[in-house]
Amino acid sequence: MTKDFNDISHYAKELFPESDINIVGSIPQFIKMIGYITNGQIVSFGIAMFVIALLMMIVFGSVKTGLIALIPNLTPALVIGGIMGFADVPLDSSTVLIMPMILGLAVDDTIHFINHSKLEFLRTRNYRESILRSIRSVGVALVFTTLVLSANFLTYMTSEVKFYFFLGLLAIAGMISALFADFFITPLLLKRFKVFGKEK
Repeated sequence: MTKDFNDISHYAKELFPESDINIVGSIPQFIKMIGYITNGQIVSFGIAMFVIALLMMIVFGSVKTGLIALIPNLTPALVIGGIMGFADVPLDSSTVLIMPMILGLAVDDTIHFINHSKLEFLRTRNYRESILRSIRSVGVALVFTTLVLSANFLTYMTSEVKFYFFLGLLAIAGMISALFADFFITPLLLKRFKVFGKEK
């Protein structure tokens, strides 16, 4: 619709170059409203990332750990955005809601994983061993919760309504990428930057 109205405005400007062109009616108002909502959600997502980073620094008692915990949580947003671009799914008031929703789930998983890794590190004083123990214990719970939530969103993909189909697809992709980020990116960052202290 936005493209059509832009084409109409452009064509009207060519026909009447000296005139001010305004397209009126309920549909142009609806398009403007969708634009405001989408832009607002993007700004809100940025603010949420900042607040989450701040809260993680407070929770973990370290600026370094808080920033490192934020990195895996950006992965679902990148994956969802990539799929949307590849599949030509428009960023509108409906699809823009998926990223903040998945961000909340991803942050929860990351906090569980890092907390448990820290607990195991205090016992073993070894990053490799603490991460392996965390994957064996809390990692199993993360896999099962991701599978259950993904199965729930899989039902959305049976809908003939495009929005629900893409909601299911993007939510599943976001949750799985968040899980992989917690299993493959977070451990590397924890070990590389030695966020819990030196090994013994």
